[in-house]
Amino acid sequence: MASQEPTPADGETVHRGGLTMREYEKRVWEMAKHQIHPTFLFVAAQVAGGSRLLDHAAYLEPGGGLREAALFVAGFLGAWACFYSTLLRVAGLSSLAVTVLVPLAVAAALAVWLVFPAPDAMSGGTLVAAEVALAGPGVLGWALTMRRWRVARREAESALARGVLP
Repeated sequence: MASQEPTPADGETVHRGGLTMREYEKRVWEMAKHQIHPTFLFVAAQVAGGSRLLDHAAYLEPGGGLREAALFVAGFLGAWACFYSTLLRVAGLSSLAVTVLVPLAVAAALAVWLVFPAPDAMSGGTLVAAEVALAGPGVLGWALTMRRWRVARREAESALARGVLP
């Protein structure tokens, strides 16, 4: 059970992490706005673009299941990058991945639907181009975000070891 001691400033009851319910609720809504929504937008764009590409005959050929899995694993990595990028930003650390990935994912999904030909009219090369446009940025964003995450973790561990952080 959480401690419930009144705060001297406003007389409200302190709950989780020493926060009042009002402050706790404010932080939860901030988290939803800044962490969950961008990742959701990225995932929605990936699903929209990916579902269009799955109509191509290449996904019915031998190896098509692996191709489909690779497309969605790449989307998962991009979503992971978006989420971790927002965690870094909420912690006050720089990370541009989510700022770049979400608009790129939306643009790629729109291109798959509006610029590229219909899947049944796509050549193999055009399909690969559409797949790279949709999945490529997420994979690259994941690699860069995980690198940034590891650097931030090492910096924090070093600061803790030096006694700079509580």
